[in-house]
Amino acid sequence: MCAGFPWTSKAASAGLARRSSLSTTLFAVACVIGCCLAARPEKPKAFRYSPNKGRDPKFLRNQRYAKKKDPNQTTK
Repeated sequence: MCAGFPWTSKAASAGLARRSSLSTTLFAVACVIGCCLAARPEKPKAFRYSPNKGRDPKFLRNQRYAKKKDPNQTTK
């Protein structure tokens, strides 16, 4: 190693090791936080049903008749 360049000195390599251990610690903390975020309740959907715009017209026509013949369909 050359003494003239600070990035090649032992102090610089020690700083690099310290930074890498810090990044490892931060990564571990981020993983723990990520697990907590994944366990919380899911955000509700903005819409109950997805839009039918652009769907197959034959499918939409069949849906209209399927609703009429469904015995479990509740009438309001």
